[in-house]
Amino acid sequence: MPSYADDAVLAAPTDLTALKAKAKQAMGIEDDIATRLELIGADKEKLRFILEDELPKLMATAGMTEFVVDGVTVKCGIKTFASLPNAENNPEAFAAGLKYLDTHGAASLAKRTIAILLNREKKGMANTLVKYLAKKYPDASVTIKVSVHHGTLTTWVKERLERGFDLPLETLGAYQKMIASIKRPKAQMDTNK
Repeated sequence: MPSYADDAVLAAPTDLTALKAKAKQAMGIEDDIATRLELIGADKEKLRFILEDELPKLMATAGMTEFVVDGVTVKCGIKTFASLPNAENNPEAFAAGLKYLDTHGAASLAKRTIAILLNREKKGMANTLVKYLAKKYPDASVTIKVSVHHGTLTTWVKERLERGFDLPLETLGAYQKMIASIKRPKAQMDTNK
């Protein structure tokens, strides 16, 4: 990482030429960073396409699930994804997924968040119960938000699918996809840093 400490000294506090030059330098660096971030995003998308589409298809055609190239292991396996539909955008689908979890022993996956909107002078009310607040402070806006974290749901779905359960994947916003992964030996990973 280059040091910019020497560049930081201005000739005088009123030296507008140096000030403008420093501002232009900062703008140039910002532009360079933005360009590199765009390129990284495009490269990430290319990598995702290769790992999630091209490599799995090629490996399936070759009848392979794993191979080694240049000392690097390339594996292909099924990965499970699950995320209930957004409760605000699709409340019916969210409710159906939540109902399924509730009726199949997974109610504990759902987390409830209680948001209490209070004026500054009523900050002590945050520790009281929702029902108490609704009765005692009718001017407070109290909402209850229910959510199921996608990682927790994915683990739950994956475990049940592995045990042979038949799950309503669409209701749970779940799917499985063949994905390739690249595993580098530790020594090779260290040299890539």
